[in-house]
Amino acid sequence: MSQTTSNDSAVKSTTISSDVEERLTATFKTLHHLVSTHMVSAGAKLTFMSEFEKCGMEDYKEVAHAARKLLGAKRQEKWENRIKGIRAGIQGVVDTYMNRKRAAKAQFDALPEELRAEGVTFNPNVSIPVKELVGCFPQGATQEQILRDLKDLSYNVIQNAEKAYLIRVAFVADKVADEAPKSEKTAKAA
Repeated sequence: MSQTTSNDSAVKSTTISSDVEERLTATFKTLHHLVSTHMVSAGAKLTFMSEFEKCGMEDYKEVAHAARKLLGAKRQEKWENRIKGIRAGIQGVVDTYMNRKRAAKAQFDALPEELRAEGVTFNPNVSIPVKELVGCFPQGATQEQILRDLKDLSYNVIQNAEKAYLIRVAFVADKVADEAPKSEKTAKAA
């Protein structure tokens, strides 16, 4: 027989010392000051009481929520700044491979109709060895970091029979349409 206790009931049954209460209150006061100062300077509307002494439990919750949003936005900004150069480097490699695939497509299109009717098909994927992309990443980046970043940038990372990693990109016939996938990574609130 298993007993489960929610966090709420565990917190309700736990009393804290006056010292812990003072430290928690001081921490919330500092957090309130940091968050409200930033939001006011940014012209954002506060969703909690502007004076800490008037804050209730819902205000504490709003302060914590606003702090998580601020941290999430900063993490996203750092991610975008770090990945900007990487994304451009990857796009250069993708463009090179895509141009080769376009030349192959032109040759395929030049095949007689009877050959294509017999089942000769054109593979619509462009496969690029990850080892070709290593130079796009900061020196010293591990393979795990590179693979994680590629996945975070929404590239389809696969492993072939030789256990080499590839990214697979859909073939695009027009150069105008070439664009790196947009990052699906979002900063998670702490």
